[in-house]
Amino acid sequence: MVLRGDAEIGFQQVSELLPFKELEFVGPLPAEVQQRVFFSAGVALALVRTVHADYQTCVANAINWFRREAVKKDLVCANEKYCLLRDGHPVCWNHANCDVFVDAAADLWKDW
Repeated sequence: MVLRGDAEIGFQQVSELLPFKELEFVGPLPAEVQQRVFFSAGVALALVRTVHADYQTCVANAINWFRREAVKKDLVCANEKYCLLRDGHPVCWNHANCDVFVDAAADLWKDW
């Protein structure tokens, strides 16, 4: 709408705005009005059947792969426009926060 001239200001997720060089990104909304976007992960039934393992093993394997083998600099979001991890970038998760999250997920999974 903003690009077409139908509006002078627009609100959208940062990751959706940045590809448009015609737009001027003026910054995020104040923290008190921000909405969080929650992501979740799942294990496809086909994977469980293919590797002949239960869900718990598949999730543990995925976490372990990410922690030990994944080339994190090569991981991208679903639209392949942005790296998932990049320090100091407004639409990417920084490495330290990711490591803390994945370690906490691994600890939580062990406790289940």
